Amino acid sequence: MTDIRRGNLTRSQFLNRAAGVGFALGAGGILAACGDDDEKSTGSKRATKADLEGGTLNLLSWEDAAWTAVAGIAKQWGKENGVTVKSDTVPFANAYQKVVLLSQSESDEFDIYCTDAIYNEGFAASGWIASLDDIGLPVDAYIPGLIDDFSRSADGTLYSQPITFSFIMTLYLKSAYRKAGIKAPGTTWEALQEDLTKLQASNLGMAPLITLVNDTDGTVWDWGAQLTGQNLPEGARQFLYTDDYKPAFDNPAGLAGLERWLDWKRYSQKGASSADYSAGLTTFSQRGAATWLNWSTWASVFEADDSAIKGDVGYAMLPSDPSASDPRFFGDTYSLTLNANAANADVAKAFMQHMATPEAQAALRDSGGVVMPVLAEALEDPEWAKRPYWPVVGEAVGKLCPSNTTVTQFPELEKLTVNELQAGWVDGKPAGEVQQNLIDAYNGFFSENGYS
Repeated sequence: MTDIRRGNLTRSQFLNRAAGVGFALGAGGILAACGDDDEKSTGSKRATKADLEGGTLNLLSWEDAAWTAVAGIAKQWGKENGVTVKSDTVPFANAYQKVVLLSQSESDEFDIYCTDAIYNEGFAASGWIASLDDIGLPVDAYIPGLIDDFSRSADGTLYSQPITFSFIMTLYLKSAYRKAGIKAPGTTWEALQEDLTKLQASNLGMAPLITLVNDTDGTVWDWGAQLTGQNLPEGARQFLYTDDYKPAFDNPAGLAGLERWLDWKRYSQKGASSADYSAGLTTFSQRGAATWLNWSTWASVFEADDSAIKGDVGYAMLPSDPSASDPRFFGDTYSLTLNANAANADVAKAFMQHMATPEAQAALRDSGGVVMPVLAEALEDPEWAKRPYWPVVGEAVGKLCPSNTTVTQFPELEKLTVNELQAGWVDGKPAGEVQQNLIDAYNGFFSENGYS
């Protein structure tokens, strides 16, 4: 494992490489430092326009700025190569179930599923998505960790292609923090708690913090963020369970995270108990709260030209526990996956090859919908370095904990988690009781579904 994957590459070292001079891709650069982890790559002949002309490509994605950008690139690629490209989108809340239903019926309606890395390992284990080992993706050209940690199964099979990556960070309104006399959010949980207290005492006409309590996906990460930056149990996935299917929060760090999350009720926006992602975005965008611990993906919304808070959003790493020897933070990728029953597999593979090129990455960058590149070569691009969140990227590289799950019923586990968290929040239950309820619920879920 290399220094960059261990997190030993400092922010200044990263920025020195990424800005101006960029990442050196030769013998002395980042790829040479990758070691053996990312060297698995197979050759594959690239399809020509003559091979592709008259073909069809069908994509399924969810409603998101990044996937809108991918669909646009696909249609342009299709136009240039004589391929008819059809794209269909579904709401994020329905995306997982849509793929499950299509896969269970062995449907060939779509060739490519645009997915969240969190679900891909389960899809691969079920035989619903095909191996990508034979299409010759330049896996050694990706940012270290994105392939091995997010796109391979346990046996090393490549089953997804990263398009962009994201991680949970601290998003904050610089003007609010400035008015409260705070230069930047605290780097420890205790320091951030002090900041929230100062924000509340400053009577800024906004809540110090956004908390999501009623979102099947968002609430899990909202609470899960409290577990980051700490020493994790061996084999922890999602920070929620371990490789041997035990609750990863059955420890003092897990209890402390629950205590903090429940205590933050006093700092949170009105209506937090019924808040979902949409409500969180609206609240932050309308200056209804000063701080939000959430995905870096939202920078595409906050930095858009029509954003009311463009230029006022600050970006920072989540707080961490000073005693943690190897703190890790939630990471995730948006990925292209190949339907195992694809009717146009060759065309789909050709498009995936295209998406691995610097040209495609530049198109994603310019779309405004993608906020993090996946190719190391893209990190040489000074256009990326202009992004206001860019310094945080350097801090995050090498410190991300994979978010992929081996539990094919993960949405059910999410719902179970949210039910217990919501009950604790609404009913004012003590953290110890909520923790035990979650532990019991997880153990019961794993037992009932045959995980051991």
